[in-house]
Parts: sequence; structure tokens; C-alpha cells
Amino acid sequence: MAAGGLTAVLVYRHPEQLHAPAWVAYTASGAFFLAGLTALAQGYALKRIGTWLVVGCIACMFGVGAWVSFGPGARSCTASIPLVSMQGAELDCRGVFGFGTFVAGALLVYAAWKALKP
Repeated sequence: MAAGGLTAVLVYRHPEQLHAPAWVAYTASGAFFLAGLTALAQGYALKRIGTWLVVGCIACMFGVGAWVSFGPGARSCTASIPLVSMQGAELDCRGVFGFGTFVAGALLVYAAWKALKP
């Protein structure tokens, strides 16, 4: 929760440092905040609330991935493994995030379906 909250404060205080719209950064920080709340809810045996917090967390990840994949403007990604780093082409960047968005969308539907079950 602290990482999400601190990130949101930094976005608010220094929006000129962003390489994306502020809502994308707030959505990403929201994923961290909701993940922390989910852990708390599960720690206190608040299963129903925790289930819906998971839905919110996945929705945040879906939103960020969808913006990278399908949003306007050029995209630039760097891929790296230990000792090797390379610049990816825009189509590669959008394709990888598009696949991740598809997976997050499927997880979002599944998590919402599970949350709606009594």
C-alpha cells in the first residue's frame, strides 16, 4: 500500500516527469495500493472484500496494459536480461503488452465471475 501511495504522491507532485498520461500512472499506483489492501483483507479473513479488491487490482493492470497496447502515440520499450539490453520496436512493444492485456482481461473476467458467486 505504501508503494502505491508514495507513487501517487510523486505523480501528483512531479507530473512533468511522466512519459504517459497521469491517469495511467495513477492506475499503476492503484494496482500496488489495492494489492496491499488485498493482503490486509485476506490477513483479517475478509474474503468477500478481498475478492473484490483482487478484481480492482487486475482491472488496474488491465488498464495500464491496454493504454500501452492500444493508446495513441508512439511507444518505446527496452528488453533486458542479465548482461544484455536492447531497444524494442514499437510493434514488438505493443504486441507484448497486447498479449499481456489479453491475459489480464481473461483474468479480470474470471475474477469478477468468482467475486459474483455467492
